[in-house]
Amino acid sequence: MEEETGRVRLPLTWFIPDSIVSKYANNVVIQHTETDFIISFFEVRPPLLLGNSEEVQERIAEMDSVQAECIARIIMHESQARGLLGALERNLELHSRKYGDDEDAEPTE
Repeated sequence: MEEETGRVRLPLTWFIPDSIVSKYANNVVIQHTETDFIISFFEVRPPLLLGNSEEVQERIAEMDSVQAECIARIIMHESQARGLLGALERNLELHSRKYGDDEDAEPTE
């Protein structure tokens, strides 16, 4: 079948350059268009609050929000998103078998 279409399949070689910076994402927002999914990964760092408990409470009361910094944004076609979902489900199952369920994990949107 591949010969009829003129397609040639070549294996992928996975390469991660040394310049890639790994970040910890503890918040995710998923959006979609008609054909694509936009997955934005964020790191939320708790603010540094020093002082006694009264001073800390005063500082918190003055705050409007806590910043969530976008550390990566991935856009993928719907078919790739389905593949990602399947891979995540398989890996979560394997992880649960090996390490047990993480009951304290917070769901993301």
